[in-house]
Amino acid sequence: MRETTKDQLTNWIVAFLFWALIFCLALFLRMDFSAMAFSDAFFASSMVELLGLALFFIGRFGTFDVLSYSMRRLFESFRPDHSVRWKTLSDYAEYKKEKRKVTPRFYLPLLSIGLTSFFLSLLFLILDYSGVSW
Repeated sequence: MRETTKDQLTNWIVAFLFWALIFCLALFLRMDFSAMAFSDAFFASSMVELLGLALFFIGRFGTFDVLSYSMRRLFESFRPDHSVRWKTLSDYAEYKKEKRKVTPRFYLPLLSIGLTSFFLSLLFLILDYSGVSW
């Protein structure tokens, strides 16, 4: 198996398992198995996936680089030899920009699972309001 195919498969599996965890928590903590409960569980898991996607997308533009650099410098200050990897924030930002060009994006699993879950929540909501019984 090629390395990119393996990475893509891993991304799909991780995204699905994360969605399944949120879905199961939302459904089984309520212990109500009505159409509305399924709608709520699908909606909660879809929003977590889509908001996570938004954070990844925003982070891809370097929004959190300052925070990340400051945390790295904080932890580097505790080293006994006080060695630093990047002297300035601009060096770190340039490093991250080059790294982002090389690393692949993995938005598709989060987007597709999140949107599918969202549309399933709408379907269960319609079923609940139409009066279909289980």
